[in-house]
Amino acid sequence: MSKRKSTARTTQRRRALDVVFEADERDLLRPDDLEQLLNERQVVSTAQVPINQFGSDIVTAYAHHMIDVDTMIEASSEDWALSRMNAVDRSIVRLGSAELMYLNHERAPVISEWANIARTLSTDRSVGFVMGVLNRVADIHEDETRGESLGAAMGLDSTTRDADRRPEKQRFFVLTGPSGVGKGTVEAAVRAMYPDLWISTSVTTRSPRTGEVDGQHYFFVDDAKFDQMIANGDLLEWATVHGTHRYGTPKAAVRDALGAGKTVLLEIDLDGARQIRASEPEVYEIFLAPPTWDTLRDRLAGRGTESEDERERRLETAKVELAAESEFDEIVINDDIDRTAHEVARIMGLEKPAASGEN
Repeated sequence: MSKRKSTARTTQRRRALDVVFEADERDLLRPDDLEQLLNERQVVSTAQVPINQFGSDIVTAYAHHMIDVDTMIEASSEDWALSRMNAVDRSIVRLGSAELMYLNHERAPVISEWANIARTLSTDRSVGFVMGVLNRVADIHEDETRGESLGAAMGLDSTTRDADRRPEKQRFFVLTGPSGVGKGTVEAAVRAMYPDLWISTSVTTRSPRTGEVDGQHYFFVDDAKFDQMIANGDLLEWATVHGTHRYGTPKAAVRDALGAGKTVLLEIDLDGARQIRASEPEVYEIFLAPPTWDTLRDRLAGRGTESEDERERRLETAKVELAAESEFDEIVINDDIDRTAHEVARIMGLEKPAASGEN
């Protein structure tokens, strides 16, 4: 696609967004009302570039399939109902989903161009969530065509989610918590005890630290490559961490591991954990907490891997992250690495609790 054509289509997506956003703000989200508003905007446009057939088709696709699109979005973001999104994010995921589901436009440019719009109109946090939903909608739509799903790969029936969320029923786990709490150290300890446990290698846009090896500790990529992975739907989750660098989890590797019957553990930040929870309801999430706030502060100060400014950003972020612990399935206090690693392994069903009276 030429650059001029891509720019024109992005502009028309903005015009479509204007229509649906206005309809949302005026509570006109009924098919007839939305089409009437679209007709008015086609005749009299307040925008510099009026809406044309391409933009109108996107609005019409949503108007004609409103219930199905909203149902798909709710299924793709279980922990974030449409009513809890802001109007811009809500309008973006509605139009992006309609385009993916009913206009058969190519997935990568659709998500990439809606991502550019989201970057302009939303925060980094919103961009990550919105793109996660659109990628999940695309996944579900493609899986319905093929008759496959991540839940099927795990041997789970999505209609029995509540019963199957018991940890002994799970093979897909997330370990999360505030920066500096020791997620990576605990993960490494669990992996040392159970070498067959499958651990994902994340992708990041930051530079390697001393001793880090590309492909072993992280896959280090530039921003252009990361943008391409988002647009192609190659990431299970991604986030901008502390307002600086981006991190993500490659989707295909996780799917392959689960399909092969392996137990999977992802060590990620809270934004990533929320995206996975929204898109993969089968996941079981463990929140790692420090014994005290002073302990966490001392751990961050003792790292010596960040500047003073970065350490202060991490501390401010950690205060917010600690307040979110009730969102997760289990809370484990990291007061001793060995004890904590064994507790995480027990929750995951990798080891059984000692019998009563056993030393």
